[in-house]
Amino acid sequence: MKRICLVAVAAVLVAAGNAAAVTINVDFAPDINDPAATTNIYTVDYVGTAAAPDLGTVWNHIDTNNGSPAGFIGSPGYYDGMDGPATASSIVDSFGNSLPGVSVAINGGLGAFGSGDDSPTDGDTGAGLNYVSVEAQGLMRDYLIANGGNPGSVTISGLTPGTLFNLYAYGEGDNGGNERQTKFTANGVVGSTAGFAGLPHDTLVEGADYVILPGVIVDGSGNIEIAFELNGGGEAPFNGFQLTTVPEPVSLALAALAGLGLIAVRRKV
Repeated sequence: MKRICLVAVAAVLVAAGNAAAVTINVDFAPDINDPAATTNIYTVDYVGTAAAPDLGTVWNHIDTNNGSPAGFIGSPGYYDGMDGPATASSIVDSFGNSLPGVSVAINGGLGAFGSGDDSPTDGDTGAGLNYVSVEAQGLMRDYLIANGGNPGSVTISGLTPGTLFNLYAYGEGDNGGNERQTKFTANGVVGSTAGFAGLPHDTLVEGADYVILPGVIVDGSGNIEIAFELNGGGEAPFNGFQLTTVPEPVSLALAALAGLGLIAVRRKV
């Protein structure tokens, strides 16, 4: 009887510790609307995991707002500017559960870029899919762009004020050199990507492909504002982000108690 009770208590405590864990995945892309772009693929809706410790594979795919012809179509990809802010309001978590009231808005920046499937992979132009991480390629092949005259920002709204999040910000382009690096600032927390110096790579690299901004606190209006700007290169890419809740101390304590309960059961058996 004692064994059954301990197992039940442990299960309840583990559930309580994990109940509040939520991750929001967002993948940015250019608004592919130019008829001339129909002969190639420049962006895909990414499905899968990335750097955050979360098993969910569902992403919110948000395109820039642009109704005019593309600024550039060819090798190595598709570039277009922005006609104005773009907002997505039907946001879901990483398992596809609806998050009522949560929205994500692209407020500014130079535009967005997507690497084409026929992008050079031999380094001739110093750009292309060859320089994008094979892991999460669908996430990393396209991105928002900021530069010196066009800093960018993204706002996540509808969150609970005071909630603590860890932000995984992805900021790497189709680097042939090391000219694409990004500085991120999220409600006062700062982090930067340093680029990958043009080397093909198989896995996402912290500090090069992405940076973790720990302990970002939702402001009193329920918002997280993510500014992105140059970090020494000519362009500042923003591929997307993962926003994951930080476990509260009580949840960690409950999880620890659950572990002790399971140990006690093991010793009794």
